[in-house]
Amino acid sequence: MAIVYGSYAQTLDNFVSVQSVGSTDTFYFTIPWYKASYIEHINIWNSTSTNMTVDAVYVLGNAAHYRYDITDLAHVMYFDDTNKTGKAQQGYFVNYSINPAAYVENLYGRNYLDILVITNAAISSPKMFCQVVGRKNTNSTYEIADRNGLVYDRSYRVLMGKNQTGAGGTGGTCYDITGVMTRHGGANAEQAGFASTNDYVYIGSTKQLTHWEFKLSGAGQTNATLNAQYWNGSTWSAAGVTILDQTFSAGDTMRFSGIIENDGLAAMGASWKATRMSGAGVSLLTDPNYTYVEAVNAGTIQAPTLAWDPARYWMRFSVSKVVGTGVTFANILPILEAYDNQRY
Repeated sequence: MAIVYGSYAQTLDNFVSVQSVGSTDTFYFTIPWYKASYIEHINIWNSTSTNMTVDAVYVLGNAAHYRYDITDLAHVMYFDDTNKTGKAQQGYFVNYSINPAAYVENLYGRNYLDILVITNAAISSPKMFCQVVGRKNTNSTYEIADRNGLVYDRSYRVLMGKNQTGAGGTGGTCYDITGVMTRHGGANAEQAGFASTNDYVYIGSTKQLTHWEFKLSGAGQTNATLNAQYWNGSTWSAAGVTILDQTFSAGDTMRFSGIIENDGLAAMGASWKATRMSGAGVSLLTDPNYTYVEAVNAGTIQAPTLAWDPARYWMRFSVSKVVGTGVTFANILPILEAYDNQRY
């Protein structure tokens, strides 16, 4: 018992901030955390000298699901609607102490904690901070404890299309960033991210994946929306796609690391087609791996390793607006749908 307590009672203490663009009364925070924990304190403040009254604080199992459907109350792990005012003399700071501590477990078994803060009136362009203090805890079941939340998928690939201004949206240059995005090393790390609205990240697999973890090394700083499309056999389409975005806050995407989910697989139906990134027509990139495999098959080069390039189900993502250095990626990983863990 002492060993278990020593391993799982360590203090957790972390905070994140978000600079809102425009006025809002709703602030989501995704905090790097431990997948199962007790929450003891939540501190909220702003650095823009803005008087504020916090109407309510939520601890959520998954913010993206709750934001999409606020009647989905299974994601609310804790709620406090006590009004608390942060004024100049308090440093525009409010505190919620939770006693007894609230247990929370991440929906996907990943190391994130979601907090929702609602103020009694919209605040104009504040820089908001959220700090959480708590303790690590054991998971609710041994199955969740043993699972890291990742899909094992040797077909998984991530490509970066930069400056795609050509017909069909696939001009520009294609970079293979699979290795760096899956933490196996490799080239092109400096290309991994959205430097303009003409940049797309392509994610492909022989499986119809619907969940991806975007770990950001540089977050967005503007009011951008996330665009998502899939290959339907002849073009890139958004028909049927429903995106649940955990990287979202104050109306903007790519503000935090988190999980992006496509909840529209059923609506997409048979429209999502597998293909090889052959550069055919005006709508497909040329995957460097495709070029390599074709050269091996043609006998023009000798393969030092297995040459493999099956047809994959591809999705691509872009953002509607970029400022400054844009958004940069540390990892993009395939995530298991935890509430349907027999799917793969």
